[in-house]
Amino acid sequence: MRWTGLPRNLVLIYLIVVATYSTEGFITVVLAPYLQHQGIALSQIGAIVSAMAVASLFSRLPAGLLYRPGRANAAIALAAVTVAAATFAYPRTDSELLLGAIRLIHGFAFGVSTTLNMAQFFDVRPPSFERGRAMGLFAACLALGNMLGNFLGGWWADTFGFESAFTVAAVFPLAAALINLQIRTPPRVGAPRPAAQLSATLPASLAALRNPGILLAALLLFCVNTLNQMFNPFFNLYALSIGLSLTMAGILRGTASFSGVFTRLFAGELGRWWSYQTISRAGITLSAIAVFLVPTTTLGVLLAPLVVSVSVLRAILTVTGGVSVIDATDATAEQRGVASGLFNMGKDLGSIAGPLLGGLVAGWIGVGPMMQVIAVATLVLFWGGAVLLEPRIRARARPGVGPQPVA
Repeated sequence: MRWTGLPRNLVLIYLIVVATYSTEGFITVVLAPYLQHQGIALSQIGAIVSAMAVASLFSRLPAGLLYRPGRANAAIALAAVTVAAATFAYPRTDSELLLGAIRLIHGFAFGVSTTLNMAQFFDVRPPSFERGRAMGLFAACLALGNMLGNFLGGWWADTFGFESAFTVAAVFPLAAALINLQIRTPPRVGAPRPAAQLSATLPASLAALRNPGILLAALLLFCVNTLNQMFNPFFNLYALSIGLSLTMAGILRGTASFSGVFTRLFAGELGRWWSYQTISRAGITLSAIAVFLVPTTTLGVLLAPLVVSVSVLRAILTVTGGVSVIDATDATAEQRGVASGLFNMGKDLGSIAGPLLGGLVAGWIGVGPMMQVIAVATLVLFWGGAVLLEPRIRARARPGVGPQPVA
């Protein structure tokens, strides 16, 4: 069965992604102002907000190891319900310790939900549905959910108050849980396995830790997110330092984010003309160059295309990184859970490292030079990893060397 030309299972996955990330977009806008409204110190606000990323990071590999094709529906639904409960609980306590605990629970459940959801996406994509298009739509739905949450969350909190905003945000993961229970895994993926094969499941899953294609995709996402999560907050500081208003900085960032959403829709189509490996290498290089060039100018007419380029290139690289994971796990179903975990760990680590390193380096040499140092460092790290991993990727691609299909 197909809806609007898309396989039914993929439509359900995409709806789950929009719902899941709408909640996170809501909370991104509302949580810090709510905590400040409660009189919590800025340093403690930072710790409470960042606790989610740490918990999410630690959930990735356990969730990936537990993933089994055809049996993830209940686990994803339970994790989504936990996210909903945590979201509902935020405005109903004023204990800083309890808020931190809720944030940790939220982060762990979010990490489990999104890791298993991506692994399930790898499984339910029909081989006939082009992987670049499928991943482009997945990434676009992620960005769309965040954008909807951002826009709706701020307005809702201003209009109806914080408690109402968190309550509405909690509805989205409940919807995701219900939708997830409607997914039916194709028989070729969820078919029963002999006991001997089931006993080999854990080693087969752990083999993803040695898969060079998956490792390179995770490294790509780490570098991309480190670069972008540094750039997003510190560009505003740079803009103020050169005399731009926060309004103008917001317009530049908003235009860039809007461009990134639509870029994800079409990024997968680039594979028709170039290999995804070529796109990844060119994209991370151009992204680093764009960030490096930002502090060399104070002219808005030059800053605008650079800032938009950073967002557009991130969108492209997120899609091509996901396609690389699909390619690396097409013949190894049991690796998909760990592959999803590693891929998302790269994103989480980059999201933690970017602001942290940006702040440390900027404290020594200033915001502008820091952008250039981080840009060069991420580029060197990615290309160094590519040089080490590419021979192994080519070796696995030779006939008779790569992993054998899992029945």
